[in-house]
Amino acid sequence: MSTLTWEQTRKIAIDVIFEHFGEHLKEIEINILEDTWRGISYREMTQKYHLSLNYLRGDIGHKLWQKLSLALGEKVNKKNFKETIERFSERQQNILITENSSNASGSYPLIKGAISPDSSYYIERPEIERFCLQFLAQSHVFLQIKSPRWMGKTSLLFYLLKARETQSYHTLYLDLKGVETRIISNLESLLDWLCFQISRSLGLNYSLFIAELRNIRSDTVRCTIYFEDYLLLTLERPLILAIDNLDCLFSYPELLQDFWGMLQIWHEKGKRSNRWQKLKMMVAYSTDNLSFLDFNLSLLDWFDLGMVIQLTDFNFSHLDQLLSFYSLNWSTSQKTTLMNLVGGHPYLISLALSAIARGQLSLEQLLQSASDPTSIYAQYLQRYLKLLRHFPSLNQAFSRVVYSENSLALDIIQIEQLLNLGLIQVQDNSVLPKCFLYREYFRRYGSIS
Repeated sequence: MSTLTWEQTRKIAIDVIFEHFGEHLKEIEINILEDTWRGISYREMTQKYHLSLNYLRGDIGHKLWQKLSLALGEKVNKKNFKETIERFSERQQNILITENSSNASGSYPLIKGAISPDSSYYIERPEIERFCLQFLAQSHVFLQIKSPRWMGKTSLLFYLLKARETQSYHTLYLDLKGVETRIISNLESLLDWLCFQISRSLGLNYSLFIAELRNIRSDTVRCTIYFEDYLLLTLERPLILAIDNLDCLFSYPELLQDFWGMLQIWHEKGKRSNRWQKLKMMVAYSTDNLSFLDFNLSLLDWFDLGMVIQLTDFNFSHLDQLLSFYSLNWSTSQKTTLMNLVGGHPYLISLALSAIARGQLSLEQLLQSASDPTSIYAQYLQRYLKLLRHFPSLNQAFSRVVYSENSLALDIIQIEQLLNLGLIQVQDNSVLPKCFLYREYFRRYGSIS
């Protein structure tokens, strides 16, 4: 029996392809993988997608299995796909929990990306998880999970879905990161994709229903009617719908406004309709991107919907768990030093511990080189440097923060933007750099002009 859910399998496949080839899986490739995972034959797929057998098996399928074989390090085909992914997942987990004595060669991996709640190296955030689960138990739910990237949003979504799928709920995870641009840049295509994916997960014939609604000109109205008169009508159990990487839509503000407005209407319907109370929605998105910073205030107002969870930095308890994973026995002074350097950012902590555990450098060497252009943090920091340079006034404001020896007052809009980037902290209505690393790096390479 498979120990991985389809959502976990999907995430592994998307991540390994992107890491190995620098590209995202196409929608049809993801469809083939899911159907393969569910035991559906190529001939059945031809009927679902109205594509030829030669195209699905000989073209798309053949290239897909070749790419996965290279990415996973062993021969992959339609017959052994599920077992191969299982073995890959087990190897990754075994690597992470290997004892220090067996890692003399320094083969510690970097813990990054989404982590299964069943994994021994999932870092719990009990207060946030408990609150979210209690919120999901309410009659109508819209939950936003936001933070800068690499803070654990997807892992939290997986945790919440896993906790609820055993409690008489339908659960569905949809990741916009793997969806083709031609789909997410067009409202009609996006909503068709949404309805199709949900229908498919519930075993409904989407094409039969949507044919009856084609005369409705409004894309959002057509989608809403489909949910209300077809999908929700058939559900005996509530559906928790999780949409990850919503920020993929941020580059299309008009589309986003229509899409978000539709979700808002659905949420309002849930306040007075038993049928709509069957739908519980979660969305996750990163706030540290160019498009989000460039939103005008009217569009930002739309995000005041439902319950918003802002993921926070790791604390010393979380650091202790990571130190255990990397078999590092640190003093309180060493822990404090690293936390001051990176401010508790989960990815930056793991990046440091992985390098130190492998013998790539020591904590002292990290402190000396952290803001260098060749440091382990260089690529991460350069992204923020480039991003800030798109906003001269914000760049100048942050430069004032990093050059000031004392806390500093800023314009409230600039404070909100820098908080969304994760670059500052606010103490007693004054602003400070989030951590020592940001202060040193932006003093060296930022600009106050």
